[in-house]
Order: sequence, then structure tokens, then C-alpha cells
Amino acid sequence: MPVKLNSQKNPSKVLILTDATWFGLLDLAEEYGWNPFGPVLPGQWHALEADLGGYDPGDLASGYAMPEEDEHSPRLVTLDDALNLADALEKALQDYEPLNVPASFYLFAPKTEDELPGLGAISETLEICRLGAFWIEEYPLTHDAGG
Repeated sequence: MPVKLNSQKNPSKVLILTDATWFGLLDLAEEYGWNPFGPVLPGQWHALEADLGGYDPGDLASGYAMPEEDEHSPRLVTLDDALNLADALEKALQDYEPLNVPASFYLFAPKTEDELPGLGAISETLEICRLGAFWIEEYPLTHDAGG
């Protein structure tokens, strides 16, 4: 299922990524030294020793209806994780060498497990991360029945 990244500092900054792209970005960042604390559920804030980037846990829930916490609840990527993710992706971006192939290559080339996320996905994720803490949640696909 696609994921939605939403900046805590600037809620109008939203990025929706396919799950393959998101997990590709995470793998890429880990290859470049990212070692995350991990996203935090709202109920875990009281036990969190890491800095939430100056945010009060009471303020973090604003704008999000928090039903019972489960695996589908929005999670907060802390300031430290977000900035460290940005650093790792920046290093990856500097080493990135795009393939110079004709456009038809992508129509006929077999999909591989180790394809790098696109430059646009890396750049836009960097922009969200540089703003600091951000929410991550599943983005439901809706199908219109056309009626």
C-alpha cells in the first residue's frame, strides 16, 4: 500500500510514494549509514527519550484523529531520524549515476529487485526530511466504481 509522508512543521508539505519506492529509499539510506530509532506511535511518546524536535506530544496529535493505536495508525518519524535520513539520502544522491538508455529500455527491461528509486523520489523525500519530524501513514487506494 502506498505511504503518505506529511511534514509536522509544514502540514501542507505532503509526499505520497509507492511502497516499493519507500522501501527502496529506506534500503538505500541504510546502505549509506542511516541507523534509525524507528517511527513512534503516539502512545509511545511518554517512553521516548529522544528529542521530538521541540514538539510537545500533546501538540503532535493535532490534526490526526487517533483511534486505537494499531499497525495502521500514523507514526511520527522523529527529528533525529528525519535529519539522519536526509544526510544518508544526500550521500546516495551524490553517488547516483543515472543510466543513459533509450526510453524504450524501460518498456522491455525486466524488473529487478535492486532498482534504485528515481531521482525525483529521492529529492522530494530529502525536502520532507529537511523540514524535520514527519508523519508516515498508509495511503489507501480508492477505486471509483464509475457510477
